[in-house]
Order: sequence, then structure tokens, then C-alpha cells
Amino acid sequence: MRQMTQFLLSTCAVCAVGQLARANTNQPEPAPAQQTPPSSPQSPTPATPPPVPTDTPAGTSPADPTSTSPSDPSNGPYNSPTTPTDRPTDTAPGTTSPPPSAPDTSGSGGVSGGASVQGGATVEGGAGVHGGVSAGAGATIQGGATVQGGAAVQGGTAVDGGATVIAPVVETDDDPYSYAWREPGLQSGIGVSTIIGGGVTGFTDKTMRNTTSDVGGLWDFRLTIGSHVPIALDLSYVGSATNINGLPTGRKGTLVGTTAEAALRYNLLPHFPWTPYIFAGVGWQRYDVTQTNVSLSDSGMNDHDNLLEFPVGGGLAYRMAGFVFDLRGTFRATTDQDLVLTRPVLASSPTSDDFAAMHTWEASAALGYEF
Repeated sequence: MRQMTQFLLSTCAVCAVGQLARANTNQPEPAPAQQTPPSSPQSPTPATPPPVPTDTPAGTSPADPTSTSPSDPSNGPYNSPTTPTDRPTDTAPGTTSPPPSAPDTSGSGGVSGGASVQGGATVEGGAGVHGGVSAGAGATIQGGATVQGGAAVQGGTAVDGGATVIAPVVETDDDPYSYAWREPGLQSGIGVSTIIGGGVTGFTDKTMRNTTSDVGGLWDFRLTIGSHVPIALDLSYVGSATNINGLPTGRKGTLVGTTAEAALRYNLLPHFPWTPYIFAGVGWQRYDVTQTNVSLSDSGMNDHDNLLEFPVGGGLAYRMAGFVFDLRGTFRATTDQDLVLTRPVLASSPTSDDFAAMHTWEASAALGYEF
């Protein structure tokens, strides 16, 4: 009986320990104290916020009414992270940023032939930069602005949209109608030409025409300094030959003329291929009777004469690729003539007024080269 009693007590003790262990294992964890979820997002925030579980990202707890979701479209532009298109990317006024290493022609900005846009310059959409323009590093040409040929936009300068920058019109040496004092297309810079030509000549006085033929031959060589500037200098040699056929003795010969003269020439269109011109100058002239013997006493004519002459006239020159073609007409007035007497009976003691005037005319053409 005693053994039975001990067995039963041992069995009951083992069962009690097992029940107590199961009770401790199955008992749930107590909930955190004072954790009361809000009734709605509009309820005021509790004075003491509940603890946030460690496995929930910050700002997403349903218990926090101020937290918002990044994907919520109702969020303001500054309450949550934004995409690059949510905020302007332009630099704020008054601030500077390092220039890029290459020009930026963003949008539909156009840079046409000949324009120079240096590294760091910005040409925004719609802006036009045309040939000859120089935009320095850091310059900004905004959309719609137009910068035309020859204008310069220095580094750091901004041309607002819609603005137009036009280069000033400056007369250059390339203008064929200009009166510039330099011709860049020629080696000399002003034009130096040499021409050789020929033509016809004759005397204007009736007595001289009766003594000589009406028309004689002429040849000339001319050096022009300044053929492509408004004022030029002509240095000329002129030779002539006219038949003598009206002497009282019936003899015939040739009257040979030699002329050296200098003249100032005014070119009306110095840089145009066709240039009309006028000139006036002074020179020395000599006539010699050849192929016959004459004397003042028997024929009323001396065998030579020296004159002071004054050439005036005009012409037309055509210049192309260095070649020059020239047409001119000249009148030469003379003084101190004593070659042919107007009345042979005065041969004993004649004066300058007793001799025929020796004014002449000339029509000639010449061909040459200029540099």
C-alpha cells in the first residue's frame, strides 16, 4: 500500500511539471503598451508616437499621418523625392557654373557656315548664328535670338531670346565702287601698270595741216603709278611721224615728234574692272624735219622746234587678271612755237606770233600689264 501511494504521487508530479511547461510555451507575447491605431489619417498625431517596427521603412507607417508614399501623386514637389523633370535645371540668376569643354547647340539652335562658336558658348533652341559671327567661350545666345555675319559676342555675354545682333556695315577694299586707297588683290597694293600702244595724231592749226598731212602716226609707252586708287600719276613717252608735203620748194620729208610728259590722273572707278579717267599734265616736245633740207629763208620752215606742251584728256581702261586695255583721247596745247611761218614774207625778223600754232590731238589704244 505504501509503495502504491509513492507511485501515484510521482506520477502526479510529472504531469504537473509537463502542464506547466506547455502553459509557458503556448502563452502569446504581450502587445506594446498604449499602441492605439488612429481612427483616420485626419486624426491628430498622438503626443507620444508609437514605436516603429524595425522591418518597416521610415515614413510608411500607417500610424504616422504625416508620412507620405513616394508614389502618391498628391505629394507636393518638395515633400518627396522628385524626378529630374520636376525641378528646373537652369542656373539661377547671379550664379555661374563651369563652362563645358565643347560648344552646346541645344534644341534647334543653328550655327551656319563660317560662324565660330568657341568652347563653352551656348546656343539654345531656335537661336541662329550666321556666317562670320564669333561667339566667345561662356557666351550664351538664347532661343529665338539672331546673330548675323560679322558680329562678335564675347565670352560671358548673354543675348536674350528674340534679340538681333547685326554687324555694322563697314566699307571694305573689296567694294568695286569704293574709293579706298589700297587694292589688296594686287602685289603693289595700288596698281602699277605699263602699257604700249599706238594711234593717230594731227595738228589743229590750218597752216600746219597745209604743210603736213592731216593725220600722222603715233606710238607711246606709258607707266601709271596708282591705277587702282583715286589719284594716279602717268609718265609717258610719245613719238609721232607726219608727212611734209606742202613746202614752197616742193620738197617732201617727214616731221618726227618726240614728247616726254607727266600727268595727274583721276580714276572715277578705281576698283571696278572698267574705269573711266581724266588727266592733265605738262611736258616737253621736240619736232625734227627729216629726209629733206629746209630753211626759214627759202621754205618758211625751220628744221627743228622745242615746245612746252600741256596735255589734257580722258580715257577708259579695262583691267582683268592683270592685263590692261586702254583707250584715250588727248589734246596737247603748246607754247613758244617757231617751226612754220604763217606768212613767209616775214622771214627776216619773225616773232613767236608769226609762226603757226602747233596744238595737236591724239586718239590711241594700248595694251599692257599691271601688278
